[in-house]
Amino acid sequence: MPMSSISWIVAHRAWQEQRYWLTRLAGKTPVPELNDIAANGGPASTPSLAAMLKAIGEILAIRQLLDHPNRPEFVGNIDDRATYRSPGSEVPAKA
Repeated sequence: MPMSSISWIVAHRAWQEQRYWLTRLAGKTPVPELNDIAANGGPASTPSLAAMLKAIGEILAIRQLLDHPNRPEFVGNIDDRATYRSPGSEVPAKA
């Protein structure tokens, strides 16, 4: 079985957040195309990662506005704690 692309995984997460928290509980479907791109049992796809990150960001923002409980929390600057470095690159010196 082939491995899912990162963008599909992000899209699927966005689809789940939207379906469970917005469509079912609030009657809202802000990104309806996720139903075609990343629904359970749907055809394989490789959507744009940038578009899928935007979609999940929009969905989480709406959940925040609706004051939904149990939202994921993003606190602090991730780059200071887990900066991406390509293989073989040097660790930057702290200023």
